[in-house]
Amino acid sequence: MRWLQALPTTLLHIWRWLRRTPHLTEFAIIAAVIVVFICQALGYHQDEMPFIPNSGDSIPLGWVDPPDWMLFFNYVRPYLQLCFMLGTIVFLIHWIRVWPNLGALVWPTVIICSLLAFKALLGEAYDHWDHENYSYMGEPRSPIAYAGKVVMMIILLATPPLMVWWLSRRTILETYTLKTFLQPLIFCFIGFSSLWILMDLIDALKDYQQAGTSTADIAWAYIKMLPFIYVSVAPASLLLAVLYSLTRMSRSNEIIAMLTAGRSLGQILRPLYVVAAYASLIGMVANYHWAPRGEGQRLALLKDKSDKKSRRAALATSVLHRNEQTGRTWYVASVPSDALGDKLRDVSVRQTDEKGRMLHGWYATSARWWPGPRVWSFYGGVEVLYEKKEAKDIQQFPLVTRTTGVTSSRLDMEGWTETPWSIISSALAPDNMGVPELATCLQPDNGVPREKLGAFELQLYQRFSVPWQCLFIVMTTAPLGIAYSRRGSIGGIAVAVFFFFGLLFMDNLFSSMVKGEHIPAWLGVWMPHLILGVIAVVLFLEKSQNKNMPELTPSAIFAKLKSLIQRTPEPVSGNAKRRSR
Repeated sequence: MRWLQALPTTLLHIWRWLRRTPHLTEFAIIAAVIVVFICQALGYHQDEMPFIPNSGDSIPLGWVDPPDWMLFFNYVRPYLQLCFMLGTIVFLIHWIRVWPNLGALVWPTVIICSLLAFKALLGEAYDHWDHENYSYMGEPRSPIAYAGKVVMMIILLATPPLMVWWLSRRTILETYTLKTFLQPLIFCFIGFSSLWILMDLIDALKDYQQAGTSTADIAWAYIKMLPFIYVSVAPASLLLAVLYSLTRMSRSNEIIAMLTAGRSLGQILRPLYVVAAYASLIGMVANYHWAPRGEGQRLALLKDKSDKKSRRAALATSVLHRNEQTGRTWYVASVPSDALGDKLRDVSVRQTDEKGRMLHGWYATSARWWPGPRVWSFYGGVEVLYEKKEAKDIQQFPLVTRTTGVTSSRLDMEGWTETPWSIISSALAPDNMGVPELATCLQPDNGVPREKLGAFELQLYQRFSVPWQCLFIVMTTAPLGIAYSRRGSIGGIAVAVFFFFGLLFMDNLFSSMVKGEHIPAWLGVWMPHLILGVIAVVLFLEKSQNKNMPELTPSAIFAKLKSLIQRTPEPVSGNAKRRSR
């Protein structure tokens, strides 16, 4: 264990060497550029390039060359990843050398965020093209929701340079307030996140053990859930951090000293408001797509491992779908989560006429939908012809020999408008869907029953409203955490906690009203925020006038009512009025 004892000394020597070596940042940049050129000369991109035949004999039948921009993306993608890794190392070296001068980090942060944004946007464009051409579920994408996802990525990667610029221009008092606030905030966030993961792991540990899930898979599942965990624990972390930091500053009369120095209450609380707004913005970006999908992927992992075969993971089971336009009724026993690697299981399709009489029936052990030709293929089943509600003719599916030499019974049906997505859309739950998926389900004629549209619309608006609870909680809690008198801040803390749970209660109340179609969804999700915002403004105005929070004990409330009754003037009679004249 001697190496562990010597580790702090070694790290200190490395820190001093990085700070004192002249022109180290420039040498790091030159070395990174040389590494990129060497990798390019060695063909670092070859493994990412798609297969392209170069002779007439090797060209497959029906071959279509990939577009030029896709070739460019596959060529550039590995070098973008390499540049980002090397740029991160250079950025850390530069950060160590210029610390604590944050002004020198503004432009390096702009460069590294721009590189990451270009990589992310190019990857998102490739995923969108791949989805449009090779989606084996056939779900239509909403262009507005897709554009919104791109905007969220730009916001996420454009805000770090702005925050670094703001931090570099802060005053001494703002620096002290921010430091006092961030220490308990980071502690609370790490504590709540660890507690959340521990409780969830204890709850699901038996399932993981029975399924034989590896430690790496479990760790990767919780890493993907970090956006969901952040959205869940951020409001409570901000609440406790605000109350702890402001009550501590109030007890030591630091807030009174700042007010005496000429700072207004808004200037004192401005760092807290900026951090809360930034936390809400990051939460909205995370909750747009990545947070709900992270929770859904964890549940999918449990389904994958519980079935012992990941290819048999079911996205939906026992799905019944009726297409009134074509007169076909579908029943699917199991829809796989990976439509490319697995098929739909135990599929039956019944064709009826305008009067509901049976005409045809197809019963297969499995089925698959091909996105290119938009053809349904049924495997291992029979086709039944009905006449007068009775089976007249039963035929086995024809035998087809595949390119691998395997012969199996298969029936291809062309011209059918149904897709796997249109079949299962009515059976999906909106809880683990992002905004793009919710917008897709809310499109007209997408198969979702009308009675379920309210839940999808509610989840869509909540993806934007729930993260902004952080800002409104801080706006309400900050005035309550400040105490000017020796009475203490216990009453303010109690009221702040009451408002926090009141916000959760109002959120559930208005959500129930939206599901009951009593109020529109956009109003129901924002109404708790508006109520809490009005209360926050009133509390801030009262506190800015050096007024303490009124006591909410029963004796104090009774004394207040008694004083109001005593101050009420008695009605004056007409004789008394004439005497006064």
